[in-house]
Amino acid sequence: MKVALVYLPIFLTDVMFDKHISALHLGSDVRHPHLGLLYLASSLKKNGHSVAFIDANALNLTEDGIIKTLIPFKPDLLGFTLTTVEFPHQIEMISNVKKKLNCMVVVGGPHLSLYPEATLSFDSLDFGIMGDGEIALLKLVNSIENKSSFESIDGLIWKKDNNIVINSPPNIIEDLDNLLFPAREMLNPKLYYSILFKKRNATTMISGRGCPSNCTFCFEVKKVRLRTASNVIEEIEECIKKYDIKEFYFHDSTITVDRERIINICEGLMKKKLDVNWAIRPIPETLDKELISILKKSGCYRLSCGFESADPKIIKRLGKEHSLETITNIMKWSKEVGMEVYGYFMIGNPGDTPQTIEKTINLPVKLNMDYAQFTRLTIFPGTSLYEELKRKNKKDFWLDYMFNKIKASEIEGLDLNLSIQELNNYVNKAHKIFYLRTSFILKQIFKINSFSKLLMLIKTFFSIIH
Repeated sequence: MKVALVYLPIFLTDVMFDKHISALHLGSDVRHPHLGLLYLASSLKKNGHSVAFIDANALNLTEDGIIKTLIPFKPDLLGFTLTTVEFPHQIEMISNVKKKLNCMVVVGGPHLSLYPEATLSFDSLDFGIMGDGEIALLKLVNSIENKSSFESIDGLIWKKDNNIVINSPPNIIEDLDNLLFPAREMLNPKLYYSILFKKRNATTMISGRGCPSNCTFCFEVKKVRLRTASNVIEEIEECIKKYDIKEFYFHDSTITVDRERIINICEGLMKKKLDVNWAIRPIPETLDKELISILKKSGCYRLSCGFESADPKIIKRLGKEHSLETITNIMKWSKEVGMEVYGYFMIGNPGDTPQTIEKTINLPVKLNMDYAQFTRLTIFPGTSLYEELKRKNKKDFWLDYMFNKIKASEIEGLDLNLSIQELNNYVNKAHKIFYLRTSFILKQIFKINSFSKLLMLIKTFFSIIH
């Protein structure tokens, strides 16, 4: 059976940023491969199905471009990942692509798990898969090909006699080492990069699924499943040998939750003498001086941490378990070994005031972080903050947003007396204060190692001063 998996273009919205800051963070200077779809591709290919993978984001494909690319392939089934923020744009594009190609459509992603019936109510969608998709999608494709029943496929949502059927809850894949590595042979490594990467041929990786944290603003499957250190190292070796990849960015927050495992990963890289650059997104409170030192010795050069706020009460309200002392120590230990730190901060948190926001803006400058990103807090569905917001207003904003009944800018904050425009102004101010410092600009100039990096820096500079 022919299956086309499509990573749709990123649609810039003003949900977390205003438009030009969105362009800075999500635009043409960041390209990451979609690992979720590539895991699915590996599973289908191994079992004899013909698979096409289209990264419309990296290839800058429009709707017409996607259609023209897929017409020669003649897919029987189209697969897409849905996101809450981009849903109205995505569903319109999916509908148009389906009409032109005249085939079935299956979707997945966290948004589907949150709004299964509302999502499948759209005529353009035939199937939905909740949770881990590798097993369920393979069963669905086999069932379509063999014209057998869909009723026994756990995690599947489908339509029968114009009714939406939701099967048994999805099975969680416990042993991630049993999964095939993502089908990177379907990619052009040169398309993927970030202004933060040291080398051009780069990829993302995940060392686990789920998250042990209880952040009130984040929707994540809580059950943590970790790949073994040897399995992670094996994938890194494959990427180096088969695809000439020189840099790795671990996207999952589970990378340091098991101290013994992350140390084994570091020691394994050093024992095999794998000369790679890599960066991680650790949970702040899992870090300590010794671990940061070991990470740096093994080639890890950047820690991207969700610090969120400079106000202790707000940090606690957000469900984070670190303190201001944690942040200070991470900076101190990182500077001692030459490790970069990228701090993520949010503005418009519950209880935020002009005073707390100013403290948050000044913290990464005061601690001299290497990079900082400031976003406007968006209260997403499936989070405890959103449940609190729904109880307060007796309204499901995101459900209305799905059906174009409200705009993204109308989605409210919680315990906040600041307007969207005021929050946007603070986000823009924060980026200008941090990135337009003479010391920061000089540091970036000395890091330039290619003409393309120079062009990216110039573009970023003008995005910030816009």
